[in-house]
Amino acid sequence: MRRLWHQFIIMIVSFVFFIGLIGLLLITRNIDQQTEKTTTLYTATVTGVEVTKIGNDISAEISVKEYSNNLLISESICKKINIDDVQHLETGQIIYFRIENFMVQHLNNAAFVNIASLKTDAKDIFSLADYNQYVHASSYPGRISTIVAAAICLSISISYFFKIKGRKKDA
Repeated sequence: MRRLWHQFIIMIVSFVFFIGLIGLLLITRNIDQQTEKTTTLYTATVTGVEVTKIGNDISAEISVKEYSNNLLISESICKKINIDDVQHLETGQIIYFRIENFMVQHLNNAAFVNIASLKTDAKDIFSLADYNQYVHASSYPGRISTIVAAAICLSISISYFFKIKGRKKDA
């Protein structure tokens, strides 16, 4: 009876993990499909730029006069763009950037906000299309591993379901 209880717990936990992983896939399915409708364009004045390099990882934060939080360019984007374009932003320079609509409420309420595009009057540093391409490439391995983990959890759950079902028939 105790073994049956353990099998039941394993089946339930595996199924819960399966549901959670599928939920994660559904929540993140559109992260690489940003458009002008799913993002909002802002203008700001640069007050400073900080590029952080840790080993091969590079990220950048842009401080602006209009907002209390910094604008973050994530590692996956920094790896693909010319980081010198960001480093050479000058104090007082006007920039144009997009953030995802769901992040608008966090503008001025969080330490930083991820940006989905960045340009100046003179240059596009990275566009929304570039952002989508870079995020797709960086999220692909995670999506594949999540699908594999979900499949493993589902197969474990199904396997234990049939073990439990077979034991109840024998009883």
